[in-house]
Amino acid sequence: MLNIQEFDLLALHYKEKFALEHGQLIMRRQSFPYLIGLFQLEQFYAEVWYDVRTNRICEVIAHEEKELFQNYSDFIHLDSLY
Repeated sequence: MLNIQEFDLLALHYKEKFALEHGQLIMRRQSFPYLIGLFQLEQFYAEVWYDVRTNRICEVIAHEEKELFQNYSDFIHLDSLY
């Protein structure tokens, strides 16, 4: 399994393929014109950025868990747990 540093060195096509084949989609968000899928991999997370205007994946960004809280805390509603 790749670590985050090895993943970052891959070309976009291989990052996309690896995230989709080995990752588990755990959340989606929208930031027009992008749909962003967050995939959990074994040692890190990957955001897959899909551009709806061009119908293409334009970026795949690897993140460690601690980096994700800032980007996704607005989408997690803990009040539903009470």
